[in-house]
Amino acid sequence: MRHVSQVKGHVGGVHVGSHVVGGQVFLHVSASHVGLHVSQVSGGQVSQQVHTYVSHGSGQVSTQVSGQVSQVSAGVVSNGSASLQYPETSRTKVYQMAESLKVSRNTVRRHWRKALEKGILFKPQLRLKMFAEVKEYVYALSSDTAFHEFHELQKDEKVCYEIFATGYADLLLITSEPFSRSELGPLGKVMVSGSRSNYVYPKVPATDYVTAMDYIEGFAQNDFEPSEWVVNYSRREVDWKEIDWKLFRLLRYDMTKTYTELSKLVEMSYDGFRWSLKRILENTQVIVPYYPEGYSQYTRFLFVFQSKYEQMLLDMFSMVPCFTLMYKVKDWFLVHFRILPLDLTDRFFKISYDLQDRGYIDRIKTAFPITHWHPD
Repeated sequence: MRHVSQVKGHVGGVHVGSHVVGGQVFLHVSASHVGLHVSQVSGGQVSQQVHTYVSHGSGQVSTQVSGQVSQVSAGVVSNGSASLQYPETSRTKVYQMAESLKVSRNTVRRHWRKALEKGILFKPQLRLKMFAEVKEYVYALSSDTAFHEFHELQKDEKVCYEIFATGYADLLLITSEPFSRSELGPLGKVMVSGSRSNYVYPKVPATDYVTAMDYIEGFAQNDFEPSEWVVNYSRREVDWKEIDWKLFRLLRYDMTKTYTELSKLVEMSYDGFRWSLKRILENTQVIVPYYPEGYSQYTRFLFVFQSKYEQMLLDMFSMVPCFTLMYKVKDWFLVHFRILPLDLTDRFFKISYDLQDRGYIDRIKTAFPITHWHPD
């Protein structure tokens, strides 16, 4: 049985719409148990737009919805008449996209190259699904020597990802194995620790940030029922071989690498590569980070919440109109959040603290990421 992140409580639906950047219309498709909805553009006008929301991750993420499990898969980012599509393999060739979209290969290459250069899109990436036998561990630490530790920890093979920050936490670590007390002691005071859930990264709503903030503000005026994101670790159905782990590390931040490139680093036949990739995709989530205004334009925050209304948080952060990452560590709910323009920050914090005043959020802690590192 696959890992299931189950949510008890009220759940939203689907968001479909448009977002205009530099005169170009970006469209999105979201799918859930209620079906598939597509925004259409005709003469520069959006002819269909549905303003409801769904919390989910790309690839295969399941959420419990009124007794039914909705399977949600990767979506579509469209630019006028040209779309960049990411199926579950995320290794679609240029000519296949061109044929599907009925445009030239050069048109696909041009849009893809421009999106990468501007930091609007990133190459498809992989993240491990969590199982009883395979887990990653998260540590948020307050440290007077955080900058020094940030660089020293890059030598530790267990560290998969780390953030140097200021605020509630000075360091955020994600590791492939748990750290012992003796290892954590010199790093500083541990604020959050434990194994993580699968990641949830909602479909990016097709709207601008000011409009999205209006939606969030209206959403936050509702009354909410208690809800818990229950994290279960099932056993893997597909075990990995040594070659799978090697390929996963090479593909983790760039799934577009070719067999020719990879075969220079890992000894394998083409059939061996295909079978390995199939096993890898069974145990991973595929993500394609999307920032409509370009990655460097956004201000980043790390939110750490405790709440008995976790579906409310999932739904609220699903309205953020750029790539947003959420996961649980024990009873902590972590959100990697970006905002643009900066003058909306006060408004968003007011919404969050109003929810706390009304009893929907128990604790709100924030950190400001300065830089990050990963070994791949």
